[in-house]
Amino acid sequence: MSLFIGVIIIIFIIVLLKYTIIIDVIEAKSMDLNFFMTDVFHRPEEISEGVYKINKAKGLRNDIAIFGFDEKSLEILGRFPWRRSVYAEFLENINKDSKTSPKGVLIDVLFTENSQSPEQDQILADALGKYRKNTVVD
Repeated sequence: MSLFIGVIIIIFIIVLLKYTIIIDVIEAKSMDLNFFMTDVFHRPEEISEGVYKINKAKGLRNDIAIFGFDEKSLEILGRFPWRRSVYAEFLENINKDSKTSPKGVLIDVLFTENSQSPEQDQILADALGKYRKNTVVD
């Protein structure tokens, strides 16, 4: 009888964890704690206004960089959608030194709205054409 009750309790716990957000909350909180503890003694170095270099975690590859848009980006550039020339300027800036230009760039932005002008589309198209060997827009 106690084995039956034990099995019922285990099944109940599994169902509870599977069909509620409890496991998701625990996972998110543990990831937050991990990132906090990883960076607690290593504050990012500000390279230029709004651009920070964050020391990579152990085991990550040196040839991958992730650029994100934060609150400072939104303060400077305004709310989305941004002009297409912003993305073109980004491509120009990260590719301006051939020694440090990336092997690949993935731009993961949805262009769901029409641009402000056809000239903006052309500026981005020109930059994508110029860096087509190392740039993918998804």
